[in-house]
Amino acid sequence: MEVSAHYPWVPSIGLNFTLYVDGLRWLMLTLISGIGTAVVLYASSYLAGHKDLHRFFLWLFVFMGAMVGLVLADNLLLLFVFWELTSIASYMLIGFTHESEKSRASALQGLLVTVGGGLALLAGMIMLGQQQQTWLISEMSLITEHSSWINAAIVLILIGTFTKSAQFPFQFWLPNAMAAPTPVSAYLHSATMVKAGVFLMAQLAPVFAQQSLWLTLVTGAGAITMLLGAWLAYLAVDLKKILAYTTVTALGILTMLVGLNSDYAFFAFVTFLVAHALYKASLFMLAGIIEHQAHTRNLRHIRPLPKFTLAVTAVAAWSLAGIAPALGFIAKELLLKASATSGWLTAMVFATAALTIAVAVSLVWQPWRSRRQVKEQHAEPWQQWFGPVLFSSLALLLGLGAPLVQPLANTIAEQMGANNVIELSLWYGLSPALALSFASIVVGIGLAALWRKNRVLAAKLRLISRYTGTERLYELLLAGNLSFADWQTRVLQNGYLGRYLVLIIAITTLAVTSTLLSQYGLPSFQFDALEPYEVGMLFVMLASTLYAIASRQRFAAIIALGAVGFVVALIFIHFSAPDLGITQVLVETLTVLLLVLVLLKLPGFKNYSSRGQRLLDAVVACAFGLMMTLLVLATQENHWADSIAHYFIEHSYSLGFGRNVVNVILVDFRALDTLGEIFVLALAAMGVYSMIRLRRSRL
Repeated sequence: MEVSAHYPWVPSIGLNFTLYVDGLRWLMLTLISGIGTAVVLYASSYLAGHKDLHRFFLWLFVFMGAMVGLVLADNLLLLFVFWELTSIASYMLIGFTHESEKSRASALQGLLVTVGGGLALLAGMIMLGQQQQTWLISEMSLITEHSSWINAAIVLILIGTFTKSAQFPFQFWLPNAMAAPTPVSAYLHSATMVKAGVFLMAQLAPVFAQQSLWLTLVTGAGAITMLLGAWLAYLAVDLKKILAYTTVTALGILTMLVGLNSDYAFFAFVTFLVAHALYKASLFMLAGIIEHQAHTRNLRHIRPLPKFTLAVTAVAAWSLAGIAPALGFIAKELLLKASATSGWLTAMVFATAALTIAVAVSLVWQPWRSRRQVKEQHAEPWQQWFGPVLFSSLALLLGLGAPLVQPLANTIAEQMGANNVIELSLWYGLSPALALSFASIVVGIGLAALWRKNRVLAAKLRLISRYTGTERLYELLLAGNLSFADWQTRVLQNGYLGRYLVLIIAITTLAVTSTLLSQYGLPSFQFDALEPYEVGMLFVMLASTLYAIASRQRFAAIIALGAVGFVVALIFIHFSAPDLGITQVLVETLTVLLLVLVLLKLPGFKNYSSRGQRLLDAVVACAFGLMMTLLVLATQENHWADSIAHYFIEHSYSLGFGRNVVNVILVDFRALDTLGEIFVLALAAMGVYSMIRLRRSRL
């Protein structure tokens, strides 16, 4: 059953609170709320007495609410709002133990990767919305055209989904997120944040079903992530890291199934989505219990566990391995059938299955065969056992109750684009998929037997991957960004006002000049049109400017600058702007008086800048002056609008009731401008009067 609701929010940009529920959304909501409830119970006991427990639950519920909003959002822009909110909330949860530098670094890494991908996702969403002429996912249709616009939208959207769901080459942030408390890991890895990208890809699968770029990138990235995660999980020794890498594997499988775009793939997607959420939530909660009981997360050093802990772990690990009657077994059978169209893909699935089985066996075998002496064990409260027992049992028993999952699987698979119904069953008869599944069990057990013997080699391989993988590239990029920031604050934003002015003026000059020359070319200038008195005024301005720069006496420099200002006033008057001329005279007078009263009290000139810096300032100043000259000449040659002089002449009497056109313009048409000039004049007069009185009082 499909349900929708619509509430206007920012309709001017298409951002509305539009909610929609279909099969996949209903499943995600069930997992988010169900596992979330168990995580809350688990955390209330696991973190009992923690000084920041209230802060933990605050951000946990913010995160849960953001995930619910993300899943329900039908509007792409609204989905992005919740998408970014999950990144912020996860940052606070991963860095919950903020006293630890590792936690802070891991939280920042997750935030930078997911938010960076989110920016790309926003651009892709906007491009998709423009192409579809709607922001609602439920109203989008199959894209049959092939264009660079569509390809760009696909790449941007996949960058966002790959970063969120830790697909290659962004898979490195997810294992590092294990710095978070165990309840956060259990929730984040099972049904929430890391599934957001997979969820969005599944929602958009029917839209991009005929886009080869989409199918190739999604399938390829998913397959690489799947095998890479399984290999790194086999090499790891930290219990939470092992589980984190198996999550990377599971996300790669789900992504690959979306890209395979077949009936078997879609049904495998649904079954594996449910199975993984159940057994992974259980295993992460068990990891916290085991750490309390064994006082370590290193799988090599875990001593024998209590029988009940070992039994529940074995049930959850059985589901991780995908062995009948677990629901994961059905998903693995369908996965092998879906990948049968490609030999290399089948080989990658087989290798992944074998490595995953080896990891699952090691999770139980190593604690069971340990010969370390058993010490006092902790009795964990029921709140911590509720989730692991319930979810591991469901993950195992749902394989027997596959008919209960069938209706939901049919609905979601059809929504994703399936044309036929695939029956969920533990027995499909003798087939190549069954043979490969059995062979993966045998190979996986063999790899598990070699697990402890290969520890030295595994440590070397982990070290090699640490310095050659994509995480190293992230660290280099981050270090480069910090180096650039250091250079920027040292050279550009160094706190010196003069440097800021030089940069602003230089960039403005470059931008305006390049645009001016590219659009209108080099303007011309008729030197023969200059009158002798105009040449005289220009000469006085130039001579005064050069004298003010070269003078070593403050009073002489002030007089020279004043001469420049008064010549500017003459230019205003010459070109029929007496109001501006009067304003310029008064302001220049006030400025000269201020400089005389203040600067003469200061010590003599000193060189606070180097000769090179002064030369640079001179070059920038001359370039800015040349730019302004070119701009004025361009405005004389190019008329972008008709002159408004005729309008003023025609309407000064009819609208302003005055025959003096200039007065009507100042008082009526430009009233606010004139008011501003009056304010400047009044301010200048008050300044001059105040200084005169101050001077008299001192005399």
